[in-house]
Amino acid sequence: VSDGTAPGTSMIKDINLGSNGGYPYSFHSGSDGYLYFTANDGITGSEIWKSDGTTPGTNLLIDAFVAPTGMASVPYYYNGYVYFQGSDMSGIGPELYRTNGTPAGTTLVKDINPGSGGSEPSRFFEFDNKLFFQTATSAGTNREIAYTDGTALGTNEIDLFPGTNGSNPNYITFFNGKYYFSASSQSSGMGMGSAEPHYLSPNAAPIMQDVMD
Repeated sequence: VSDGTAPGTSMIKDINLGSNGGYPYSFHSGSDGYLYFTANDGITGSEIWKSDGTTPGTNLLIDAFVAPTGMASVPYYYNGYVYFQGSDMSGIGPELYRTNGTPAGTTLVKDINPGSGGSEPSRFFEFDNKLFFQTATSAGTNREIAYTDGTALGTNEIDLFPGTNGSNPNYITFFNGKYYFSASSQSSGMGMGSAEPHYLSPNAAPIMQDVMD
């Protein structure tokens, strides 16, 4: 941790004792006041950690998967749960999980892309009372934007350009009440689009609109 000065820069915790190191990454500042990240203590494997900025307050959130085969990364705190990309290496690839810090409260939200490839959810952001993220689609195509309410039924992808190529949304940025991003289709190349809080009916998917519409 650092305040920008040499005296104010120090190690918070030696997570993996010895020369190997804990390799913390994927930091996320939760709305609950805690810092979430991925680290490896050399015992539990790659798992989600939680910190209040102090040594005693920096601890493993939960050992979600038995080491050394499982992995958990890309944490994001939302509505009392930490959502993350996880895999138990049992034939299900990296998929969307969530945890409240207890074994009973740690569950697979949805197997979005069945098989060992997984959907690799990442780039989480909140919008219109939902948690959005980038994911590989259930059809095994390239990446699309998806959203979840924490249930399998309420976890859906938004297929911006139907087909096997995907829209590969990138540079997702919030501006003036909308999330803007670049997207590509096989026919038109790179374009701009925005996710707006429009609904076809209650609990329906948000509409993705092109900026030129």
